[in-house]
Amino acid sequence: MELNNLTLICDSGSTKTHWHLTDGVKIIHQSQSAGLNPYFVSQSDIAHEIAKALDKITIQNTRSIHFYGA
Repeated sequence: MELNNLTLICDSGSTKTHWHLTDGVKIIHQSQSAGLNPYFVSQSDIAHEIAKALDKITIQNTRSIHFYGA
């Protein structure tokens, strides 16, 4: 299966963030990390959590990222 035109969807609240990499039909990868609410978490901590999460996901063929957060 060729993984082109993938979409990364992130749904973040105060306690956890859900990460889903999809090809538009099915989920290729999913994971969870700490919540990324900027009211409670510093910019550097948010950047660190995003870097850790993206390190687990191959996003080289990702065409878009949708981040939904608090």
